Amino acid sequence: MNLLDSSYLCLDIGTSGVSGMAVRISGGRLSSQQTASFESSDITKAIKKTVDILEQSMGVRFDSAFVTGNFGAIDYKIIPIRKDWARERRITSSDISSAIMDAPEIRGGASVLHLIPLRYDLEDFPNISTPVGQVSKSLSAIFCAVSADTDGITRAREHLRAAHIRPREYFDTSFLLAQTVRPAKESSLFIDLGASHTAVSLWTIRGPMLLKRIPAGQHAVTDAVAGGLGLQWGAAEKIKRDNISLDSGDRDRFTPACESDQHDFTRADVNDLALPALYEILQQAADLSKASRAKYNPTKIYLTGGGADIPGMTGAAQNIFGADAEIPGPGAAAASCAAYVWSRYAPRAATIVMRKKRRGFILTGIAGGVRKLFRGRKKQKAIPIMPSTLAFNMRDMATYARFRSGGISMIHVDIMDGLYTSEMAGGLDELKFIRKHTDAHLHVHLMTQNPETWAAAAMESGADTIIVSTGTYGVRAAIAKIKSCGKRAGIAIGPDSPLGILKPILREIDEVLVMSVAPGKGGQKFLPGAATRIAALVAARKTHKLNFKISVDGGINPDTAKECWAAGADALVSGNFLAKAADFPAAVQELILR
Repeated sequence: MNLLDSSYLCLDIGTSGVSGMAVRISGGRLSSQQTASFESSDITKAIKKTVDILEQSMGVRFDSAFVTGNFGAIDYKIIPIRKDWARERRITSSDISSAIMDAPEIRGGASVLHLIPLRYDLEDFPNISTPVGQVSKSLSAIFCAVSADTDGITRAREHLRAAHIRPREYFDTSFLLAQTVRPAKESSLFIDLGASHTAVSLWTIRGPMLLKRIPAGQHAVTDAVAGGLGLQWGAAEKIKRDNISLDSGDRDRFTPACESDQHDFTRADVNDLALPALYEILQQAADLSKASRAKYNPTKIYLTGGGADIPGMTGAAQNIFGADAEIPGPGAAAASCAAYVWSRYAPRAATIVMRKKRRGFILTGIAGGVRKLFRGRKKQKAIPIMPSTLAFNMRDMATYARFRSGGISMIHVDIMDGLYTSEMAGGLDELKFIRKHTDAHLHVHLMTQNPETWAAAAMESGADTIIVSTGTYGVRAAIAKIKSCGKRAGIAIGPDSPLGILKPILREIDEVLVMSVAPGKGGQKFLPGAATRIAALVAARKTHKLNFKISVDGGINPDTAKECWAAGADALVSGNFLAKAADFPAAVQELILR
């Protein structure tokens, strides 16, 4: 791999999908990275789709990858080695490699992924950190070998070959997380809540002290939902994902599990079936790790896999395992793989860069570009276009990749409670999920009764700007609550409401959202009177020297966007136009044109 200017790919191959991270190296340093994922039980297809997305976003072609994921059973064993020589010699890294390869466990053909040194002993110097450079006639060492199921590696290799990707190296997921996420001197417990199984491992400063696998995963939770509700497995999986929550409450007893009239069960009905199966898996993990936890006292639990994204999972894990729980983030395995790979190459890259600098071979332009990249860029003006979540699948990681490709820094999240509007959409669980998967500014429109209560919950769930709706009780109290918490507060005015009702609160708010369609449903046509209302608000703002921003939501396309800009709008919300665009970045630019 070219350590000055190149790219590399890391893939996390699961049972029901693949996630990946592509990394670009520029000037011997990391310059950019992109993530993508694709869910499918056809793993070859999932690999191809994930790689395609990353190739398009990075503008490069990948034919190889560093690989982690589900390789079947993972085992670890202690391997003692010894090497003797006729006379004293200065020990090299090659001597250590030779001694390792002579070990019966290695010669036996096991799929050893990692060899972790636990201690080295020389003839006169016991328990040293490294024997390299020391002089001795013998070398003794103890290694921990982390091995994968050979059949699992073979399956992964076959999928990669069918997708035209050459595996460069295989890694155990818990090893990667332990090397990149875990603080170096602390003991940590890792629980990978995968689709077909649940992996439990405990790592300390000396290496793994527990590596076990429970033959039950999130598919077992889906089985419970499918059996209890009499659903086809695919339908049960979707309903489980949309409704499962460890924070479920009384309101779920009255909330339909799906928007269609095809089923009459509630969110609570789904959770009554799903949660016992989920808690059973967590309890098995607790029982399996009990002795190791008592001995090594892990300070933190790291939760990964698809089950980690279930709302309330961290709190449940903390209660069951008695330690702080943390979710490293979306695509944690692929990201940890990318970080670990670079940690091995970075010292050599730095040496190459310094050598070239000393010889004067680095051009001034490249050096200036690297300094600009890593010492901070000028802050670019935010793009005034907000994609509406009503038009996108916000549980698909490809959605977030599309947003990043268009330079999107603000996302508009609609929440409807079914009382203020006839429809129900969004919700706090979705808002929490979005917050976990993006750093973008979340612009939340509450089409709900009781805005003060909803605003408080929205702030706890990650909202940055909260827009309440006219015609609801307690608007001013909600705005005061939002402002007191240091968030941006705004109000949305529907096409049937007179602008005059805003006069008492214009000095208290940060934004007015002009609804250019009737609230409650996406895909409507832009109402022509909206431009006149925007212009009236602009005039009032100027006359009274106010500072509120004006945004517009509903029926936004390149033609209606121009009307809004001409009238004086500051930002636009667009749903269907952006969602249906074949070229997302180009569509964003079309909306910006004035």
